[in-house]
Amino acid sequence: MTPKAGRVLIASGASESSALKLVSETIVGIYMPASWTSADLSFRASQDGVNFSDVFEFGGLLSVQAGAGQYVPLDFSKFVGVAHLKVKSQLNGSGVNQAAERVLTPVFRAIE
Repeated sequence: MTPKAGRVLIASGASESSALKLVSETIVGIYMPASWTSADLSFRASQDGVNFSDVFEFGGLLSVQAGAGQYVPLDFSKFVGVAHLKVKSQLNGSGVNQAAERVLTPVFRAIE
C-alpha cells in the first residue's frame, strides 16, 4: 500500500503541533521543514483527540533526533493503536519553542 502524507503545524513560539488523525493508520516518518529551530522530536498520543499523553518506551520519553530539511523515519510499531498524534519539539524532555510557524509533513500508512 502506498504511504500517504499529512500536514501538522507548530505555531510560532510554540513547541507542540496540531493533531494528526491516524485512526486505522500509523505514522512511519516525518519530513522536516528546511527552517527548524534546533530540537529533537517527541510525541503525544490520544484516543479521543482531546486528552493527550506523552509517548514513552522502556520507561523513558520516546524521542528521535531531527534536523532541518531531513526525513526522519519512525518505527511504526510504537504508534499502533494511536488514533490522534501530536509532534513536539523538545530537548532533554523540555519543549523548545519554534522561532516561526513550522509545517511538518508526516508520512503514514494503513496497518496491514
